[in-house]
Amino acid sequence: MGFLNPTAAAAEQTKKKGGKVRPEVEVAKLEKLASLAAVIEALTARYESLDAEVRSDALDYMVAEGVKSGKTPENPVLTNGIGTANFQIKSRSPLSALTDELAAELEEKGIPTEKRVVVPSYLAVHPAYAADEDLLAKADKALSGAKLPADFIVMTAAKETKIVSKGAIDEVFASKDEDLIRELLPHVSSMAIGSIAVSDIARAMEIAQPEVAALYPNMAGAVSTKAPAKARA
Repeated sequence: MGFLNPTAAAAEQTKKKGGKVRPEVEVAKLEKLASLAAVIEALTARYESLDAEVRSDALDYMVAEGVKSGKTPENPVLTNGIGTANFQIKSRSPLSALTDELAAELEEKGIPTEKRVVVPSYLAVHPAYAADEDLLAKADKALSGAKLPADFIVMTAAKETKIVSKGAIDEVFASKDEDLIRELLPHVSSMAIGSIAVSDIARAMEIAQPEVAALYPNMAGAVSTKAPAKARA
């Protein structure tokens, strides 16, 4: 079942915060699980740091190509040693609304935006009458013939936001202005590294080991962590 000496372990108690006492049970393989969780958390921070550096280098390439051609470069495949990865620049999500200030800035610099209707306009019963069943019954029978209050039906205006147009990335690169491309590209697109692969897992482990050692140079002391996100789900 995975328990080690459960009868004896359940009898042992350990005090927790708040004065509560909980049973302490020794479980097989927890040490390995806890060790992996600590290393994964530490490596996640290092991974995110390296990810930012690699994306920055890839962006340098995209900007340089865009300045030369005035066109949006093809998303490249990144390579280095045993590693490969796809670098992608995609249009900003239509669900990501622009602030009024950013929309005005983009439009001023010739970058297209468009309106997105968040809530359509509609007619609704005034909240003051929403619980009046007699009035609602009259409205149900015949709106045109019933003697209803003038403001019984209210008009709710549509709510709109501005989003980046599909051709925004192309317009940014068409400027062939390095500073402008670097300034505006993060606002009109999302950049990510995906589909990372290594050709030699044994070599990958060798490369990763110094990264782990660098995270814990003293190799001593306790570390408290949470289970990796996917494991908690």
